[in-house]
Amino acid sequence: MPVANTHSLLMRGFLTTITNPKALLFFTAFFPQFATVGGDKQVVSFLLLGLAYVVIGFVCESTFPWLVGSTAGAVSRNQTVKIRIDRVVGLAFIALDSRIWLTKR
Repeated sequence: MPVANTHSLLMRGFLTTITNPKALLFFTAFFPQFATVGGDKQVVSFLLLGLAYVVIGFVCESTFPWLVGSTAGAVSRNQTVKIRIDRVVGLAFIALDSRIWLTKR
């Protein structure tokens, strides 16, 4: 599978975001309630709210992958932690399977 370049990844993310029904609903129904009504301040308030949305989204969407990547790197280097995680996940699957098996129809 070919590796996508940064531009294609950004375009894919942008298209996914603007066609997301939740985002469309948010920006058409909820977002305008916090904008100043009427006059020149309306455009400024929309721009400031949009900028705040972008900054908060960027911080959240970049911090989470960084933390997960760091944690995954630390876990992958520690064999003991990997074994314990495998055991916990295995026990969870066994418990879920038992729950399904014991459920009466």
